[in-house]
Amino acid sequence: MPNKEYNQDTDLMTSNMTEKFQEERSTAPPTTAVETTPADNDQDQDQDQDQGLGSQSSDQIENSAVKPPRTVTGFGWVCVIAAILSSIFLFALDNTITANVQPAIVDTFHDVSRLSWISVAYLLGAASINLLWGQIYTRFDAKWTYIACVTVFEAGSALCGASPHMPAFIVGRALCGLFGSGMYVGVMTLISLTTWENERATYFGLVGITWGIGTVLGPIIGGALAQAGAWRWAFYLNLIVGAVAAPVFLFLIPSKDPLPGTSIKFRAAPIDLLGTVLLAGAITSLLMGISFGGVVYDWDSGSIIALFVVAGVLCAIFLAQQLLTIGTTVETRIFPLHFLRAPTLVMQALAVAATATASFTIIFFLPLYYQLVIDLSPVASGVHLLPFVCFMVAVCVLNGILLSSKLGYYMPWFLLSGVFMVVGSACLFIVNQYTSAAKVYGYTIIYGIGVGASIQMPFSVAAAKVRPEEAGLAIGYCTFFQFLGPAVALSIANAVFLNDALRDLLELLPALGKDAVLGALFGLDPALLAGNSQVSRATIANVITTSMHTVYAIPLSSGALVLVLSIFMNRERLNGATVVGGA
Repeated sequence: MPNKEYNQDTDLMTSNMTEKFQEERSTAPPTTAVETTPADNDQDQDQDQDQGLGSQSSDQIENSAVKPPRTVTGFGWVCVIAAILSSIFLFALDNTITANVQPAIVDTFHDVSRLSWISVAYLLGAASINLLWGQIYTRFDAKWTYIACVTVFEAGSALCGASPHMPAFIVGRALCGLFGSGMYVGVMTLISLTTWENERATYFGLVGITWGIGTVLGPIIGGALAQAGAWRWAFYLNLIVGAVAAPVFLFLIPSKDPLPGTSIKFRAAPIDLLGTVLLAGAITSLLMGISFGGVVYDWDSGSIIALFVVAGVLCAIFLAQQLLTIGTTVETRIFPLHFLRAPTLVMQALAVAATATASFTIIFFLPLYYQLVIDLSPVASGVHLLPFVCFMVAVCVLNGILLSSKLGYYMPWFLLSGVFMVVGSACLFIVNQYTSAAKVYGYTIIYGIGVGASIQMPFSVAAAKVRPEEAGLAIGYCTFFQFLGPAVALSIANAVFLNDALRDLLELLPALGKDAVLGALFGLDPALLAGNSQVSRATIANVITTSMHTVYAIPLSSGALVLVLSIFMNRERLNGATVVGGA
């Protein structure tokens, strides 16, 4: 059914933005750029976001002034895609490369007290201001905003590689997370603005494939460099790739300016900085409380209680600020509340958060199983993830191809994804130290099929459901949930695993002490878990696998959520007419 309230909100937003834009343009210098306004788009493409994807004809798409044909074609276009995908690869690589590098980092700086910050700083940066990037890309030239993000990301990588102490390294990680997320939103926005609707799913699929490969190769590359005593090159590697891609960024990526001829002040004035600060503060406090509870501080300590209280208070203030438009307006508030009036956009946000959570959980915890239970090296444990990533990539490619065709019904893919993720994660509950490698491979293959079937689809669906001028906002909206879901879920998973394993291992090995056991679980000295004359290694391995079984409830729940959501999705093609109206 058409969603009238959503359309009324977007019409009001479009009208207000048009008035402001025309006022600024009346005093702006003449420009030769093609000038379009949201009002033009309303006349040409006034479509209902939740009525169906097929309401736009191919003629409307081809004649749209907002989505002109790209000027870069042939080999140049291949170079553009390869270059921007390289930044996705680096962002994904940085997300997991520290898993096997952190013992070497702690050994270099002799600072185990800040060990948790190595991963937390990156996740905080990636999740905290993601929605801000969506606003920035809707008001500033996508090309130059993206290049700025790449530049600061590379600077953060350089700081990590050259850092003389742990605080400098943590700052570098935070910069990589902050501007890496901006880089990710930039890639998704550029693809949305430079591709036709019938090919966009294929390119979004390539992003998913690249992300998966980078995420899985992170522990392998990091482990190899750590074993070679060259952990700093795990971050210098980013600089090499960035330098190779720089000419393409500068000279081939097409410029996409949403407000040509307007001043920086006009573009920046409506950005909801108050909402950004409140949301970032709430997310930061929440993740710090979850990550440090029971590991750095006791759960009942004043520090942890204060973090949760601050998170709750800031969240309440943020909601009030968004609803009452304090310091902002309906059309410029940081969170696009009008998206919540469209059921499809709500379901895509939940689906992308659930699938990303399922993916990250297996990528982070399966290598731990191989290292702590099976006693494999960091490199070998990463290699054992290849069956998962290969099938995830293969299904992601197939998904992109079929979604770009006239067979592109998206609801069945979410259904398939939910079923396979539920089955695959359920199988992981029976994995222990005696499970054969072949069985574990089979379980992760099932799991990989489920993840690959839907990991990038929400971006394609959301981009097709909103008006062209809101494409950047829709991408930022999906990306926010794609990062927030895993950030919260992994913090919870780590807290559950470390607290359960720490409690049970201290009962078995009381002489080691809390710090030594924690260090062993983090990979600083895994030999401590090899057992002794009083406690066998099999007993210790059983404690670790039992603690991991609790963690697997998270991907199981994620798969179940995707499965339930799929039932309520529209039965329609990504490109074509609606067949049966859904919820």
